[in-house]
Amino acid sequence: MKTQHFVILFFWFCLSACAGGAQVIERKPVITPPPVEAAPVDPLAGFKGARHNPNEVFQIQNNPVAIVGPSLILRIVRVDWVTSENGRGDVEKEGTAHILVEAGDDTKTLRLEVGEDRGAFGWRVHLSKVDDVYRAGQGDYIPQAELKVTKDN
Repeated sequence: MKTQHFVILFFWFCLSACAGGAQVIERKPVITPPPVEAAPVDPLAGFKGARHNPNEVFQIQNNPVAIVGPSLILRIVRVDWVTSENGRGDVEKEGTAHILVEAGDDTKTLRLEVGEDRGAFGWRVHLSKVDDVYRAGQGDYIPQAELKVTKDN
């Protein structure tokens, strides 16, 4: 008799669970927002000087210049001068510019003579002209160079 009660009780429990005693719980789909892409960081964001594009001829003096695209900063460190006298008595002056190239935290100093180009960080720096400019207010000379930055092949 106990077994019979157990079977009836079990049968009643199954019917009540399936027929109306059980509740169906709806799960709402979890909506995850699309990942937010971080805005690209401009490596030259804090740079306040002149900006030039690659393949552009520009002049640099005592203030640094940025090359947009490769995010390079160029500074003229100094110019070394060699003077010589030719057979006619004329003095010839040749300058060598020392250009500091910065790419992020890395730096490289290029020693360039007029008409020469050298590579740094996948880019080539070409020196077209070098000179000293006299500043009357300060009574001194500052170096000046004409440069062009191109992609290194």
